Amino acid sequence: MRLTGNQSFFELQLIGVQYGQQANDPPLLEVAVRSGWHQRRSAGIGTLLHTNEVVHLIDWLRQAGKPHTLIPRLLFSDASLAFDCVTADVDECLLQVKLDQELTPAWHLNSLLPFWIPLLTKRQAIFQAADELQQQFYRLVGKE
Repeated sequence: MRLTGNQSFFELQLIGVQYGQQANDPPLLEVAVRSGWHQRRSAGIGTLLHTNEVVHLIDWLRQAGKPHTLIPRLLFSDASLAFDCVTADVDECLLQVKLDQELTPAWHLNSLLPFWIPLLTKRQAIFQAADELQQQFYRLVGKE
């Protein structure tokens, strides 16, 4: 999944599954994250998202893609990643993606605060990102 702004981008790839030790534990997904802001680039890997959280992210992106829709910030059980829809109009949406802990860019100067990447992007691109993430998810864990 890739979201691109004027001077920024965010990519999330689902790369592996870790199954819980208990039957009722939701599987955890290993993700690779790449991001860029102005001329700076960053990459990280972590086991960050439960399968149900990826489903929530797909739904959240589809909601963010609708015109004039402001939706609550999306938080996950791992605080390294979050999504926020800051402003919304007919054609574009200003999203912010939080990168913290193991995903904090090395060039981010204040290690006490997370880095939020601003992404002013077209709504159609948000729908496309949701579709890409759903395809990755189905390839990795199968349809639910």
